[in-house]
Amino acid sequence: LDFILKKMRLRRSTRSRQRQIDESFNIFAKRKASENPK
Repeated sequence: LDFILKKMRLRRSTRSRQRQIDESFNIFAKRKASENPK
């Protein structure tokens, strides 16, 4: 049971970290797009 709980917690933390990376990348992409309008 403890192993499963640790696995779920790890997966949740990695998912939140991935979400933070995606948000920062989206902000970076929007900033670059606004700087260089095609």
